[in-house]
Amino acid sequence: MSRASLYGGLCLGPVNTAAVHALAYPLGGEFHLPHGLSNAILLPAVFRFNADASPDRHADVACALGAAPQPTALATALAGATRLEQLTNDCGVDTNLTHHGIDRSTIPHLAASAMTVQRLLRNNPRDITQADAESIYLQCFAS
Repeated sequence: MSRASLYGGLCLGPVNTAAVHALAYPLGGEFHLPHGLSNAILLPAVFRFNADASPDRHADVACALGAAPQPTALATALAGATRLEQLTNDCGVDTNLTHHGIDRSTIPHLAASAMTVQRLLRNNPRDITQADAESIYLQCFAS
């Protein structure tokens, strides 16, 4: 785990983290979820959201994750979001925010808090609004 943490930290410098980290901050700061857990919960929804902005790039990542190529780059990218969900579940991560003590009623507050992290949101490949952030958080609750 120490090595994995080190490698993860080394990756953060040159990549300029974006929306997934910005949306993770309120989960950690207000509900004390570990940052890695918050990112794991949010990543599939953010990946799906960003796929529209750079489908070819997201399709490449999807294939690297083991998703099967689809007829279009966007479809492949969306298969990548599904693959991320599978990987997260295979690792035993509970991705339902309700199970971490977070109520759906907090979504507007979480989104407003995340929107203040502009230094990260500026790096995102797609502009994200408060309504978009709310939609992403909503996906992290079981229906």
